Amino acid sequence: MTPDTPLRAGDALTLTSPLPGFPPPVWSTIPFLLGVTAALFFLGAAIVSAVAIRHYLRRPPAAASLALAALERDASPAGITRALRDYLARRVPALRPGLTTVELERLAPATLAPEWYVLLRECDDAKFAGTAPAPGLADRARSLVAAAETRFTETAGRN
Repeated sequence: MTPDTPLRAGDALTLTSPLPGFPPPVWSTIPFLLGVTAALFFLGAAIVSAVAIRHYLRRPPAAASLALAALERDASPAGITRALRDYLARRVPALRPGLTTVELERLAPATLAPEWYVLLRECDDAKFAGTAPAPGLADRARSLVAAAETRFTETAGRN
């Protein structure tokens, strides 16, 4: 092709330097740079997506499911109090695991149902005074956890 020849469809264009010994113009490298930029963008998006999915899959189990599983494993008065106190410590940031019933009454939110304290006292009596535990302690504990979880979820939804 000569400079005087008109271009037709299908003619290949090659970008060369107008002066020998100089690099080709910058605009000849732009398609390459755009391709590299797009590839890096999609690679970064794939990495971010993989990390987000991995984080989502590694979320710790909910406090209620942990408490219910603990109640299934150990339905003794000691196991019930441990499960209930751990549940409250996970749901209420001001509480820590291992608080006594008296400390829970003092520190727990006022919205906590009095049935919690009654059940914890019954378990304490069975543990420390040697009295026979009332039948259905574990079932009552399960229903308290389910009711509290509903209440915590509703409260979180309103905020």
